[in-house]
Order: sequence, then structure tokens, then C-alpha cells
Amino acid sequence: MTQDVEVDQLVRMFEAGRIDRRRLLGGITALLAAASGSAAQAAAPAAAAQAPAGGFTPAPGKGVLELSAKGALQHVELKTIQTPTSLAKMRDFYQALFGVPAETRKDRVVLELPGGSYISIGWAQTQTSIDHFGFGVVEDAKTIVLKLKAAGYRFDQPRDSFITDPDGRQIQIVPFTSKP
Repeated sequence: MTQDVEVDQLVRMFEAGRIDRRRLLGGITALLAAASGSAAQAAAPAAAAQAPAGGFTPAPGKGVLELSAKGALQHVELKTIQTPTSLAKMRDFYQALFGVPAETRKDRVVLELPGGSYISIGWAQTQTSIDHFGFGVVEDAKTIVLKLKAAGYRFDQPRDSFITDPDGRQIQIVPFTSKP
């Protein structure tokens, strides 16, 4: 599927009310970052924008964390409406599209992508969406938390790996070696 087709599909989902504006923009951003191979450039403005007032502003080309050269965009979490067959349909669609291995779990399907990244598909109650993006960095989990907290970033969930960008999108920051 070409990038234009994927963008058209996201726009149709938005127009049909299946995703909100935030999810539309997030999906288009992810497609552009993945297509250009510049996830690091896409992540930098969001990280700088969330920096607290009077807080950390990174030097050009330097951020709080270092994105992994092996896979800066580590994963995308998709949500599908919960039905008895929804996960199987999504698994079959992406396997047919990309020919990648999939692991079916109780509450989700994980499709392994080349380079160590993956698509995770879980259930949603009311609407489909792109739930969050996961960026892989070279730091270990403890260092990620220490650096983000020292730079003034706040965590929005009990887990210390999620922050929120200025538009409200969830961003997960994990060591690149993390598995789903």
C-alpha cells in the first residue's frame, strides 16, 4: 500500500467519524516519519514542545535521549473495535499485506516488522484509532526515566515510559531492545 493510499484511508476514517482529528494527524505524521526515515526529526519538535516552561531546551541536533539508529520508530499501537473476530481479521489483513510473522495473544496481536519494530493491535470499546507511538532509544529504562524527569518531563500514566506531546498524543519511550 502506498503512502498516498494510506493517507487517503486515514482521511476516510476521519470523515466517517471512526477516528478523531488528533488520531488523523498522528497517523499522517507516523506515515511521513516512517516513509522519510526521519523519525528522529519527527520526534524532536514534539520533545522540544513538551519541555516545561523555563526548562530544558536542547541544542540543535541534541535531545534529552538518543534515538536508536536501528529503529527509532519502535512500534505503533492500533486499536480495533472488540468483536469475536476483530483481532483475527486485523492479523490476517496485515499478514497478507506485509507477509510478516504474527503472535496472537489473549488481548492483542503483535506483528513483527523488519529491523525489530512491530505493530501491536489491541481492542477498543468505541472507535478504532492509533493509540500511541513507541520510540526506541539507546538508553536503558532507568536512564530514560532519570533523564526525562531531570529535563522536566512529566509522566501521564503509572508506567514511567509514557509522556504526552502538546497535542495530547501518547508517546512511549523504551529501550530499543524492548519486546512487546
